[in-house]
Amino acid sequence: MALRGRHGKGLGTCARKLVAEIGTIKSMDITVPVRRGGTVTELTVRTVARPDRHVAELLTRLGLELPARNRILPACPQPATEPGTAADEKM
Repeated sequence: MALRGRHGKGLGTCARKLVAEIGTIKSMDITVPVRRGGTVTELTVRTVARPDRHVAELLTRLGLELPARNRILPACPQPATEPGTAADEKM
């Protein structure tokens, strides 16, 4: 995020404070196993908590918006196992 132009929006010159305020926004990925037919897959949903009022005002002044709804994330490929791990020993 470019911090140029924030003077015109009344945000001052302290980039650290700006980053610290935005850093208070919390988000979480929730992963739930889902059974479809005979296979089990994982559904991952990202949720973002509502920020404090002053942080919400800051985001508005910057022209930024947080998502209004939860978002379903695409499935991530499983990490490859290294030789000698438990998954490798089953073969």
